[in-house]
Amino acid sequence: MIDVGSPSPLYQYIAELQRPSILALLSATPLASKFILQNLSPLSQVIVSRLVVGTSRVDNSTLNDWVRNTKENRQLERSTLRQLEDLGVVNRGFRRDFEASESSPYDPENTLDVNVSLFLQLTDQFERGIKASFSLVGFSDEPFAHLTFEPATNPTLHPPLPPDLSPPQPSSLTFFSSSIWSSILNYLLGSFDNQIPAPEANVASFIYKKNLMTKGTECKIEKKGKRTVVVEKARPSKITRKGFAFMLMDVKGQVWSFLSSYLNDQPESVRHSHLVLFLALSYAQVGKAYKLTGWLTPNQMKCARDLMMFGMCFMKKEHNAKNGKDQFLRFYPTELCVGLLNGREEALSQIKSAPVGGGGDGDNRLKIIVQTNFQVIAYTSPPHSLLHLRILSLFCDKASIINLPNANIMNLTRDSVKTAFKNGITSGQIINYFKMHSHPILRQQMMEENMGTADASILPSNICDQLKLWEREGSRIVVTKCFMLQCNDVAEFEEVVRYDEDGGFIFGGGGGFDNSGSNNNDDGLEMETNEGSGIVWQNKARKCAYFDLKFQEKVEEFVRHYRSAQLRKMVERQQMMNIK
Repeated sequence: MIDVGSPSPLYQYIAELQRPSILALLSATPLASKFILQNLSPLSQVIVSRLVVGTSRVDNSTLNDWVRNTKENRQLERSTLRQLEDLGVVNRGFRRDFEASESSPYDPENTLDVNVSLFLQLTDQFERGIKASFSLVGFSDEPFAHLTFEPATNPTLHPPLPPDLSPPQPSSLTFFSSSIWSSILNYLLGSFDNQIPAPEANVASFIYKKNLMTKGTECKIEKKGKRTVVVEKARPSKITRKGFAFMLMDVKGQVWSFLSSYLNDQPESVRHSHLVLFLALSYAQVGKAYKLTGWLTPNQMKCARDLMMFGMCFMKKEHNAKNGKDQFLRFYPTELCVGLLNGREEALSQIKSAPVGGGGDGDNRLKIIVQTNFQVIAYTSPPHSLLHLRILSLFCDKASIINLPNANIMNLTRDSVKTAFKNGITSGQIINYFKMHSHPILRQQMMEENMGTADASILPSNICDQLKLWEREGSRIVVTKCFMLQCNDVAEFEEVVRYDEDGGFIFGGGGGFDNSGSNNNDDGLEMETNEGSGIVWQNKARKCAYFDLKFQEKVEEFVRHYRSAQLRKMVERQQMMNIK
């Protein structure tokens, strides 16, 4: 059985696609079948592997031999088969024998589908891809030669590149990824220094597109007669709540949020080719040179160049002897790229040490110890010391910072933490940030004391509790904009309340007018509303109710129709009395 390790974000992205899109991906490259199999759950891997090496289809009796018939296994088997169907691994319509006697997610009403199959069978696309991937020759050396099912054995079509005289070292690739993501985080904080340059223009526009920052405006000046008037003052760019949350994410989440947005912005056909490239990159070797031309399509070559701005691939211009121009000829996948896409634990530890330092044993990583007296000790080293301090200053007291040669000491205070809450940062994000950057020695000690689980006690319990209590202080009082409705009589008040209780103002429909209805609040006392009501506060004795401001038009329209109906009834009664 293959060790799936940590779930790959690329696999999760593919699993959320529609089944036709996944089948098209399986039909395009054998890498898709291999990648999906490696990321399946253990039970799914067992079932699929036996189908691949066997007859590619089995019936209920064979499955009964594979999986013990218990209630827990039935539920697990249902979800497993549904997952395999959605991923395009097996054909739809197979029905387990025990589903004929009990309802299931496949058939909630226990009705027999005319398309029910007696066999669990692999799809043609997956079977072709997985068998082709088993027979790939030289796959680990050149995964990009197997982007399609077409054989790529003719060396004249893809001649090798001349050797790179100055290839990048693994440490330089790590620094390349680190500098790019440090520049992104510095840009979000609105600060730059000489050691960390500003990000490229394309990255900056991507930040604004993701709404991590609001664009600043220049000062607008107009002349009115002889006077010069400032119409609008200059407003600098400002980080948003979403940007603050992005700052405290782990590196895996930060990078994939950019990549997923990049994929979603592409047309479907282009996105499909990019996914094929990502699948090949997940099997690439860190620091190995791969040809930019030859195996890749034009869209994939553009994607590889775009990955440079995310620190995923490194490229440098070289002299092309064919046309005499300096251009990109090869690319080098970084640890950040390969580790993120394949999702394996050992690779993810390398990712965390690349940008900003969130793990691993690198000298540039951030190591934090939080003490019970709310003192935070952060061990930092150049070139990311200032960046680490700026991030910690989002929720630590800036005035309390004590700078030491290899460490910085600061305090968590009520005011500094509540300022972070106003910026959209939550207590959970602060706690997760401390856990993610905890000192490795402290983590090792906690794991030894707790037999392998460090997260439960890596932070003092009083720190976690106090952060949550400070956060709850902001939700004690909720301010709601309201308007007051003064009713003419008690009957009108009761009718308005009854209509609101029926959901008329919220859902746009109620029980209509009913003068016989009465409200349960007969004691005339003040009363607050329940959730799902448009009334915020009411008083029957005063015949008034306060509504949420967003329901003002609906309430006024209801009252207008009600009073018109009552006026018509009164006129009709008067006419009847005159006739008598």
